[in-house]
Amino acid sequence: MRKLLLVGLITATVASSQVAVAQAGISLGAAVGSVVHDGKLDSESLHGLLYLRLGFPLVPYGARGDVIVFDAGDAGTEVALIGSAVMSISIPVVQPYVLAGFGRYGWSGNSNSGVSFGGGIRVGGRRGLFVEARRHDPINRTLMSLGIAF
Repeated sequence: MRKLLLVGLITATVASSQVAVAQAGISLGAAVGSVVHDGKLDSESLHGLLYLRLGFPLVPYGARGDVIVFDAGDAGTEVALIGSAVMSISIPVVQPYVLAGFGRYGWSGNSNSGVSFGGGIRVGGRRGLFVEARRHDPINRTLMSLGIAF
């Protein structure tokens, strides 16, 4: 019984340290998505997202910079630059996370600064698939994104 307990403890320690290492370092991500209106995706309001994420070993917090290209209605296509804090829960295979940030939305005459917040799930650690929903107050939209991190 003691040997089984010792093997289980060693396995859990190694697994948790591997998850922590998987969260550490730099990762890139790319996604596409749509605006969510009344719980439904709007296929006419698409967006693209690129991010750079910096994770720290053995700490559930990280930093992330996003570039989002979105449809701004009559103004055409706009770009947003957002810096965010990210908190991940380190569970093997699936990592839920929440993020909150501040950024600049638009670069033409209609530019605004403001906050965004949301959450998502990443499958496969630092490299893998992710889905996230994020509210962007300056543009009054909730964006749902599906992407890949590498």
